[in-house]
Amino acid sequence: MCQTVNKTVGVLLTLLGGAYITYYRIIDHVGLLEGGVPGWTGEEGAYKLSILFRYLWGHLSVPMYLGYVGLALAIVGIVILFRK
Repeated sequence: MCQTVNKTVGVLLTLLGGAYITYYRIIDHVGLLEGGVPGWTGEEGAYKLSILFRYLWGHLSVPMYLGYVGLALAIVGIVILFRK
């Protein structure tokens, strides 16, 4: 039972981290998709995300770091998945 919970948490963290990395670092900043997601790209998107996350971290510069948060979540998820 505990092993199943660990694997599920690992998968969820990896997917969540991958979603952060994919959206924030690649689509929005590198611009692989022309125009990205309407209303959620560039400065407007960063502002919306900052409003969403400022209550957790208490300042408006958090969206700059979302890609790194996603990477950290993905790494933790992978470590949980492959831990013996």
